[in-house]
Amino acid sequence: MFWNSYCAVCAVTVHQSLAESILENVWSKLPESFCMSTAGS
Repeated sequence: MFWNSYCAVCAVTVHQSLAESILENVWSKLPESFCMSTAGS
């Protein structure tokens, strides 16, 4: 039982760091694409 909860914590930690790096990538590209779409329309 303890092992299962430990694995769950590990999975959540890995998932969080993955999500954070993806979010940072999207966030840094977001202003660019937003400005381009606003200028284009």
